[in-house]
Amino acid sequence: MKILFFIIFFMFACVAKSQDILTYFKDFPYKQPTTILRDMPNNRLLVDNKHHFLNVENISDMVYEQSFTYFEKANSEKVFAYRYYEHGGKDFESVYQTDFYALEKNKWISLPINKTINYKEFWADEQKEMPPVNYLEKIAIDIVLQTHKHKIIHVYLRKQPLTKEDALDNTLLDKYYKSFKYKQIHLKWNAEMGSFEIEKKF
Repeated sequence: MKILFFIIFFMFACVAKSQDILTYFKDFPYKQPTTILRDMPNNRLLVDNKHHFLNVENISDMVYEQSFTYFEKANSEKVFAYRYYEHGGKDFESVYQTDFYALEKNKWISLPINKTINYKEFWADEQKEMPPVNYLEKIAIDIVLQTHKHKIIHVYLRKQPLTKEDALDNTLLDKYYKSFKYKQIHLKWNAEMGSFEIEKKF
């Protein structure tokens, strides 16, 4: 009887750990080294184990936000997603970075999923020439992780502010930005394929 109880307890502990997003995030080596995993006046922590989602926002000296979640394949393998956002304000560029990882034998391996969404998906006009590279670099692609719709992620185009060092024309940047047919794309997780597919464009 004791052996049976131990086996059941061990199985429950393993399942609980696999669903504990905070445990994974504590072990995640690429989070910000100054991350505080508790609620404080200038630090907000959200842990949603039901949807495998974690968000921590720091609003002290520098406003930045981290999101962390995972998506499951049909074979139960996990694809982890990590987003880092840093608010640059009106005068400096903001940082929008989302990367995907697999966890194999306690090693975090980078996956190229974020490379599948590019400017062409927003441009949607093969006959029309896209903006020059130096202007494209001022239009960020922001992959936002969701908590309320776990199998959906939203991807946005974000226009960055220009500085004197850029030596670019803001009116022309606005024109290029408005020339994109879409400003938002919804991606839906396909567990059978183990990847995302485009659901909607706006």
